[in-house]
Amino acid sequence: MTVLAFDGKCVAADRQGEVGGLCGRVTKIHRVGDLIAGYIGGAAHGLTLVEWLKAGHDPATYPRERDGEARGVLLVFGRGIIRRYEDFPIPVEIDESIWAAGSGGDLAMGALAAGADARRAVEIASRYDAACGLGIDVLELP
Repeated sequence: MTVLAFDGKCVAADRQGEVGGLCGRVTKIHRVGDLIAGYIGGAAHGLTLVEWLKAGHDPATYPRERDGEARGVLLVFGRGIIRRYEDFPIPVEIDESIWAAGSGGDLAMGALAAGADARRAVEIASRYDAACGLGIDVLELP
């Protein structure tokens, strides 16, 4: 239930999330120093990963999801940086200038490849992926 897009200078994300079994607005992208961190997947675990990054991202304290909790995936964006943290504290380094992720990621990636900026890519994905929507947040890299 997410779409997150990066066009090289901005990160955009939809606001739709599941909150206690209901659809509600959440913030999925956050500024962390000179970086932008966003999550896809479970909000509780995703936000815990964002806080772990803010606290210095010590591999020894990497937060694991609990039984029954939806797994979150942390994405970190900077100038020339795209990192994806999944099950371990060592990120997958993505060597691309644009990127998209989440249930609407394929749609957003196609829009980015066709020249859309991050906001427009999220708008397009939100239009066609029923699991995305409820507004858009955009953060620009410093």
